[in-house]
Amino acid sequence: AADAFTRAAEADSTFALAHYRLALSMLWADVPHTLPFQPEQRALRHSVKLSAHDRDLIRAFIAWRNANAEAAQLIYRQILSMYPDDVEAWHQLAETLFHYNPLRGRASAEAQHAFERTSQLDPANWSALWHRALIAAAARDWDEFDELVARLQTLRPGPEQSLEVLAVRA
Repeated sequence: AADAFTRAAEADSTFALAHYRLALSMLWADVPHTLPFQPEQRALRHSVKLSAHDRDLIRAFIAWRNANAEAAQLIYRQILSMYPDDVEAWHQLAETLFHYNPLRGRASAEAQHAFERTSQLDPANWSALWHRALIAAAARDWDEFDELVARLQTLRPGPEQSLEVLAVRA
């Protein structure tokens, strides 16, 4: 996906959504700082023609990337107040709560509801299931953990993902 979004952004340097999706895909590929530019900043710069919804997704993602969890959480919740079935906003809200709550003295488990909602809207969302499994493991809820791992295995994980599951299970 990162390669495809790179090509799209190179073909049209003002294609805001290509830059935004490039930033997301680079993060998921675990290589977020390998480009000579910040695609999320380019997305914001060229977002004037986008819908308010898409501009808000970009703004929230930038807040998240800049460790401004309060702003990211607020923007994602605002999006969800208007679009309660927005799987991307639910997932990114969950990511915000899961990864930034410990730094704010709050439990990662507060992300549980948002990850569950993501799973309801997108049952094959590996990330939501994986984070739910991590929350279950942290709570030592092994029945829930095993159920979620079984669901993850049906998604045919790659070798890296399988190794992560085995490591957490151990």
